Amino acid sequence: MSIYDSYQKYLNSIKDHGIEGLTFKTESTYTHTLEHVSKEYGEKYLSLISQEYSLTFDHIAEFVRMNDKYGSPKVYSFRYSDNEFVASPTTLRYIYHALRILDHYRAVGERDGTGPSKIVEVGCGYGGLFLAICYFSKIMGIQIGQYNMIDLPETTNLIAKYVAAHPLLTFGISYRILNTSPVGDYGFSKGDLNGFFISNYCFTEIDEIYRKQYVDYLFRNGVVKHGFITWQTVFGIPISSIRQYLVGGLSDGVSIEEEQPQTAFVNFPNYFVRF
Repeated sequence: MSIYDSYQKYLNSIKDHGIEGLTFKTESTYTHTLEHVSKEYGEKYLSLISQEYSLTFDHIAEFVRMNDKYGSPKVYSFRYSDNEFVASPTTLRYIYHALRILDHYRAVGERDGTGPSKIVEVGCGYGGLFLAICYFSKIMGIQIGQYNMIDLPETTNLIAKYVAAHPLLTFGISYRILNTSPVGDYGFSKGDLNGFFISNYCFTEIDEIYRKQYVDYLFRNGVVKHGFITWQTVFGIPISSIRQYLVGGLSDGVSIEEEQPQTAFVNFPNYFVRF
């Protein structure tokens, strides 16, 4: 049995459990895939947040408190703006990634004259990035029309329970949780040219057949026009091949920079891709 098979088996084992009492954030079969950011990297994410954004400690602390409430995460002590607090390092990564994504989401809206009408996230973990984007979009004054999460059936079951336990974090933002089986158009209309695509550590990790399906249904059909991807090269998908995948989603070119902080091997770096 592969590690990923164990991950899916674990998700199946908790599908009939309520979110209260679940310890998935410290279960080894789950944390090998998700919720495994170290304290060292938590410090790096917090430092970048402090350098690049003007968030108050109360904003950081409130989101951490709510996102770390369920799943029994492993937490560490951190300091932000002369305040000590405890947090899961993964939650700090969700905060930083949400802020970077929202910056680009707002920028393409200002450039195009009208913001994207919906977000489509592929590979959503337990929904932590979605909650961070909802929470910090309100702080940044950014409006999101609809948020769509696409993942495997086993994963969407946990996402639904986790997100439902955090109604205050969604701020009434409309959202849909969609699974990858059976493959279809995911409920989107062909030619809907105002979507915003997100995939962190997923798009370049999944099998090529599934990557091609997303390209066909979302990019070639014009569902998404802009987006943000954390692109991994360790799985044999070089950054130079990006244009063969983002067909139809490159209206104004691509911006590529090395992931900050870099979490990959030296010879196989990750990248932040904005398009």
